[in-house]
Amino acid sequence: MKKQVTEFSVECEADHEQYWQGHSTLFTRYIECATGCGSTLREALGDALDGLAQQDIEITAEQEQAITAELKSQLAKGYTLDDDIVSIYCPMQGEHGDDDDPDCAVCAGEWYFYVSIDVITAESK
Repeated sequence: MKKQVTEFSVECEADHEQYWQGHSTLFTRYIECATGCGSTLREALGDALDGLAQQDIEITAEQEQAITAELKSQLAKGYTLDDDIVSIYCPMQGEHGDDDDPDCAVCAGEWYFYVSIDVITAESK
């Protein structure tokens, strides 16, 4: 039986894969969570939604739209959910010249977006 979401919270951050601290619902009112990872926020959001589905937590179409809107509101002006991490976080915008092995962790593929969705379900109240 699918769990019905009654409340949610969404957070996003970007970090190096080695240093990202993870996400928890400890000391919050939320009971369950899922975190997704990706090179774009849309990819990380999709991964987080898949994580909820794997836990038999049902997100309605309206809730998914609200989660997406909340995520968009957290973006810096001018960016979209489809902008990749390099275009947002690399100071050289990926243009490191002839250097085939950039000393840029973002361009080396070691930085990702992380989207965490915390939920309270009707069953957990």
